[in-house]
Amino acid sequence: EVKPAIPHLDKIAHLAMYGVFAYFLARNFATSEQKALESNFRLFAVALAFIYGIMLELLQNEMPSRTASIMDAFANGAGAIIGQLFFPPKLNDFRLRLQRITHKLNKIKSIIK
Repeated sequence: EVKPAIPHLDKIAHLAMYGVFAYFLARNFATSEQKALESNFRLFAVALAFIYGIMLELLQNEMPSRTASIMDAFANGAGAIIGQLFFPPKLNDFRLRLQRITHKLNKIKSIIK
């Protein structure tokens, strides 16, 4: 077995990847027109990223050359939580309102055409 130059590099990669994944999920949910998603955008982002990570770990068990790892699943969840630390508290309310108004105006434009 080959030992990596940096111990636990795979766990660091899981943290980073799921942090970025959950950050972008939160960014998307924060501007949602669905109130439940918008008001709980961090919770939904972490939960979805964590569930997705668990599913991928379970699917790895079905592959001949891969194995599932509970530690990878925990690293995925931890990364999703850490990703939220980099997300602004409310993604700048003005920007959110502007995005919603722009979205609604685009809907109206498409209906008029």
